[in-house]
Amino acid sequence: DVTGEVDISPPSPTKTGPVAVAPEVEERAVFFDPSQTLFGIVTAPTDDQPERALIVLNSGAKHHVGNGGMWVTFARRLARRGWVVIRIDVSGIGDSLPQPGASENDVYTPNAIADLESTIRFARERLGAKHVEVTGLCSGAYHSLKGAAAGLPLDGITIINPLVFAWKPGMSLAY
Repeated sequence: DVTGEVDISPPSPTKTGPVAVAPEVEERAVFFDPSQTLFGIVTAPTDDQPERALIVLNSGAKHHVGNGGMWVTFARRLARRGWVVIRIDVSGIGDSLPQPGASENDVYTPNAIADLESTIRFARERLGAKHVEVTGLCSGAYHSLKGAAAGLPLDGITIINPLVFAWKPGMSLAY
């Protein structure tokens, strides 16, 4: 923009996909809530409507691509096997805005459970998933476990290397 102002408005639907990213796999950018705060990428097979969904939570302050882009590769491989994979940035991380009054890059945000609940609802209601699982690495593992413990309607969780199992604001992460 010649005025020096940055346009922070959400992308128009025509810029969000779907885009073919691999043979028989497409991706699209999605907002999971009406306020367009919670952002993610949906990776799905092009030829059918999967009944199984995997939600992948970001790790630490990394966004939806994961460490070294590993979630991208993982999602595309799983889509070729008939899964829809939803990579989300919990609120305040990556492309998701913080909830009102919350700070950015709070990897143990108390809002993550509500974010996960919104994503589960999206998977079931908008994508038609009958079976929904969640996985995460580090803080993503922590939020996956806390979501299951909170009774969210999940069919399975896979937690990878959670740094903590109980978090209180102000705790040190130095070990």
